[in-house]
Amino acid sequence: MSDTIETEYVITRDQHEVIKKWRHLHAHGDQTDRYIKLNQATRAIAKLFMGLCPDSRDLTIALDHLEDARHWATRAISKNELDNDKN
Repeated sequence: MSDTIETEYVITRDQHEVIKKWRHLHAHGDQTDRYIKLNQATRAIAKLFMGLCPDSRDLTIALDHLEDARHWATRAISKNELDNDKN
């Protein structure tokens, strides 16, 4: 008797959307260069914030939101430029 359970799964439309949403996307074209620019700009703004603002909860929140903004900008590039939509 095998320890492996073999079953057939039918992938629904919702499951397909989840798979599509969470797949790994490889950078192509000039995307890597733009990611680097976003990271450099984000780092520069974070340093500016830390240099101008007192250490506080508000600064921490501002830095958290800056990190979120960089995340969404990077995601905008990776999800909306799919190597000529081959994926």
